[in-house]
Amino acid sequence: MPGSVEQRGIRLGGQVESRIFAAAEGSHVQRRVALASLLLTAVATVAAPVRTVDSQAHALQDALQQVLAAAVDRQDTPGAVGLVVDKNGVLFVGAAGKSDVAKGTPLGIDAIFGIKSMTKPVTSVAAMMLVEQGKLSLEDPVSKYLPSFDQPQVVTKFNEADGTYETRLAGR
Repeated sequence: MPGSVEQRGIRLGGQVESRIFAAAEGSHVQRRVALASLLLTAVATVAAPVRTVDSQAHALQDALQQVLAAAVDRQDTPGAVGLVVDKNGVLFVGAAGKSDVAKGTPLGIDAIFGIKSMTKPVTSVAAMMLVEQGKLSLEDPVSKYLPSFDQPQVVTKFNEADGTYETRLAGR
């Protein structure tokens, strides 16, 4: 896509290149992951003013709004709220879609979502903080941090009667 955020090289938080935009054009799973990365409950920060930003940041805000709208247009979700903050405040807050599809009620930035599990978002934020601090690289193999992933095993035989099994090294 000409002039996309990825091509303009806009960086999120001054340190971390946003991979959301590359994933947004990918497979259904990649789009869902990208959308999940953007879905945040904005209730706690709605009162926080959005900082005055330069034209590059405006381009990023426009691109983020387009990602939300595209997810709704593709019917990945009926609505999405996105919030991006850094240590200095709110960089972006936006919404797309409907809070009530049947009634056509637009989704507001103060929408409340039922979040069933906070493990993934909290872990994702913690990982991105480590990336910003230079303590973690997204390009590192998992085995650098979890040595047992160095030589993954797959089950080749399973005996249902006694629960025993045989494994071999996973092929790449």
